[in-house]
Amino acid sequence: MAKKLKDFTFSDRSGNRRYPWEEWSNGEVWRVEEGKDFVVRSSSFVQAAYQYARRCGKKVRVQQGGDHVVFQFYESEVQK
Repeated sequence: MAKKLKDFTFSDRSGNRRYPWEEWSNGEVWRVEEGKDFVVRSSSFVQAAYQYARRCGKKVRVQQGGDHVVFQFYESEVQK
């Protein structure tokens, strides 16, 4: 039979807490290294950056280079 719980803490598997996106999306240029700053393939990290930018209404520039990724978040222009 199913049990009703009063409280439960879910682990965050979405990546929102895995990486400090709020800090990294401050407009500065960042270089992160695979295995040190992120634990997935570089291409997966890049996709996560694009997804975060879309959720926050920003844009992101990205360049991959071997074991690292260089990126910069910026404000998207509002179309009138």
